[in-house]
Amino acid sequence: MGALSKILVPVMRPVLTDLLRRVGGGFCDEYQTVYDAMTNKPSDELAEAQDTFFKVLVNQSVFSTRDVIYLFAQHSNADGEALINCRNPGTHDSTMVNSPTFTSLVGFTGDGSSAWLNHNILESEFTHYLLNDACQFHYISRSGTQNGMSGYRNYRNYLYIIGASTYLPTKTNTQVAVEDYTDGVFAGSRDNSANQESYNNKSTSTITSVSGDYINPEAMPPGWASLARKDANDTASQFATYTQSFFMAGSAMSKAQLDAVTDALEVLMDFSGKGVIS
Repeated sequence: MGALSKILVPVMRPVLTDLLRRVGGGFCDEYQTVYDAMTNKPSDELAEAQDTFFKVLVNQSVFSTRDVIYLFAQHSNADGEALINCRNPGTHDSTMVNSPTFTSLVGFTGDGSSAWLNHNILESEFTHYLLNDACQFHYISRSGTQNGMSGYRNYRNYLYIIGASTYLPTKTNTQVAVEDYTDGVFAGSRDNSANQESYNNKSTSTITSVSGDYINPEAMPPGWASLARKDANDTASQFATYTQSFFMAGSAMSKAQLDAVTDALEVLMDFSGKGVIS
């Protein structure tokens, strides 16, 4: 029996662990769906840490109001685990274009010339990301002075890094520069036609009383990308050389929601020793 147990125990342990987790209600339903979609499963410890993060998204009423959620900082991408749209696995999963570099538990890094991530979602498919009720949320890191963009064809819907400055979208023909930023979370959130909040690691800059030229045919993006700027024809440009670990987009988020998700995401990144927020 001793020899047999050595064979059976490794085989049965993950099966029994998953059964006990389901019976005990360990994972929230939202993360369980993501976990089930992964061919190569994370360790039990990492799965529990990811589940904790997803519970914050749920409890903060963020999960249900996103169109896409991508946890690029997965343990594996051997079978597309890091490309899953966690909001609805199998729908709008990302695809790699020209092979951006994947690093386990960190995410995808662009090459500055052709590599990017296509999120495979069109404006007609947006449910929560609306003209005057929208938020995009990025977690990025870089080494040295690296340029690049993540976003969409018009400048109102992107995160743009150039030199020592980071530009987040506003609602007029201008951009707001976030000087002396720190790596980590960048977000742009708007809750009406006149207010835009730019956010970096729990610090905000609010733009108000903007002119009406924001409401025009290019005010909504045709689709989303990471590590590049995507236009209406799925053509990418302004390729990034930084690393993207997380991205989500949906309806506007309050400062309290942004702070709660930022804290929870950093806890998850720190769990793997990959957090960049000091």
